[in-house]
Amino acid sequence: MAKVTDVKITSDSTDKNPYLGSLTILTSLFFIWGFITCLNDILIPHLKSVFTLNYTQAMLVQFCFFTAYFVVSVQAVIWLKKSIIKAESLPDY
Repeated sequence: MAKVTDVKITSDSTDKNPYLGSLTILTSLFFIWGFITCLNDILIPHLKSVFTLNYTQAMLVQFCFFTAYFVVSVQAVIWLKKSIIKAESLPDY
């Protein structure tokens, strides 16, 4: 059996991932976005007491927050079709 000795594993600066910074920012934004989404559930009871809202009015906060996802996503698809991605890869709107 062959013996392997004096093997050093080092990381050169040329071996660095060029996307590490972008991945770090994207991962951070993902968790920040999730934290903001969770804050809606905490914010609703406080809004009810401060502004004397009933249950329906308070739930409009959450409804508007998630409706914004839909509005922005449709606009993003239209923009992507016009500028970046080929038309075959996106659904028609």
